[in-house]
Amino acid sequence: MVPLKEAWESGAWSWTASQREAYANDLGFVSSLTAVSKSSNQSKQDRDPAGWLPRYEQCRYAQDWVAVKYRWQLTIDRSEQQALQKLLTADCGKKIINVTQVSVLKPGTTPSTTAPSTSGGASSLDPRFSTCRQAKSSGYGPYKRGVDPEYSWYRDADKDGRVCE
Repeated sequence: MVPLKEAWESGAWSWTASQREAYANDLGFVSSLTAVSKSSNQSKQDRDPAGWLPRYEQCRYAQDWVAVKYRWQLTIDRSEQQALQKLLTADCGKKIINVTQVSVLKPGTTPSTTAPSTSGGASSLDPRFSTCRQAKSSGYGPYKRGVDPEYSWYRDADKDGRVCE
């Protein structure tokens, strides 16, 4: 329902690899995964409701989107919120949805409302460099696929699941 990239940008960047895997394979909640045609999936890509809505059952889509975001304690940005509010208040009747939140926070932590900056500023991520050579010469890396958020910043030429090695 909520694409992996959208989940990442909405807070999954702070999860462990096993939490991200659990999210991607969440069969414990009916709204998490929805079977769609290839063309529908290609049309949607990784966009949120501000950028894409299905042709049919928009209310169900919006309700499921909110339920999944709530279940996984993911944030909703301003444009996404405005699109959902407009749709849910104008076109959808009231519907009660029972959602059980997944525990994704480590004990003693609080949820963050923004994703880390990848263009400088303080964050838990390493600085972003133009090339792996620059990262390595500055003492950063290597990064593993599915473990380190920084992995996606660089090209894995040998496809071994590691960059900047």
